Amino acid sequence: MASSTKPGPLSAHDGWLPSRTPGPLGILDQGDPDVCTLLGDTPGTLGILDHADVGLAPVFFTGSPLLSPAAGRTASGLAVTSGTVPERSLAKDRISAEQLQQIFKNASADLLKQVADELNKDLAKYGLDTRLRRAHFFAQVREEAGAEMKASVESLAYGEAGLKATFKYYRDHPKEAANDSYARDAKTRKVTRAADQQTIANNVYASRNGNGDAKSGDGWSYRGRGFIQVTGRANYKAATTKYREVYGDKSVDFEISPDLMAQFPYTIRSAVCFWLQHNLHKKADAGDTDTDVNNITKVINLHTESYEQRRTHFKIAYKAFE
Repeated sequence: MASSTKPGPLSAHDGWLPSRTPGPLGILDQGDPDVCTLLGDTPGTLGILDHADVGLAPVFFTGSPLLSPAAGRTASGLAVTSGTVPERSLAKDRISAEQLQQIFKNASADLLKQVADELNKDLAKYGLDTRLRRAHFFAQVREEAGAEMKASVESLAYGEAGLKATFKYYRDHPKEAANDSYARDAKTRKVTRAADQQTIANNVYASRNGNGDAKSGDGWSYRGRGFIQVTGRANYKAATTKYREVYGDKSVDFEISPDLMAQFPYTIRSAVCFWLQHNLHKKADAGDTDTDVNNITKVINLHTESYEQRRTHFKIAYKAFE
């Protein structure tokens, strides 16, 4: 690895010995014969970290626990030769349970560790390899899964007013809203009749997102599940296709077994699949403004009333991954 900054062509002069390191420059490399670049020699993929460019000042890995200040050597002092690139395992390149705890205040430490371990298997592959991407992803998961990170199946336990405010179907059918919603005692506020959640799901999700009509039962079968509440038969089918692509497991079929999506690790994996399928990791790269958060929220739940909450979650998540 040449760390010389002398101008001029690379040639053996001024007492320099030909390098014994591998690479296309051969004997014309003026580098230290006992040290080579991480990937062999120049030119290569290291860019400005490649010390053999005589036009650049020497660069040392002074802030890394993997390499010592002597460039090209491990922390133990051994020369790094071609084919022995140290595995990157810096803490800043991983998600920790402690970071997640700042976002999911009421979640168990055990669950958060499981989620962190699952995602740390390949953060780049999952589109979670930057601070911005992680903050946007978990801002949405926080709203969908709650502070305990347990809301893996959509609740449709609405009162009459809630049904009308949330779903057009019940605004158009107010008598059904009165029948299907839960009821409370006017004085004690205790629930005296549970909501008919199955009927509600079949009504509001009928003939949408690949579902059949209300009688098909698809609305209930494919109600929201997972940490980004995938909803609708078509979306369950798409999640299956993406899952097989990302995780390489063709035995998983969310369309055939929709309840699987409510079980860990499929809760978080289905969220990753939705994230990648809709290129939300690339949308996350746009920035950290309220508009950037809103643009992602629109993809996940266009008509939600939780835009403000998700913006708040983003600010907390962004700080957590600082």
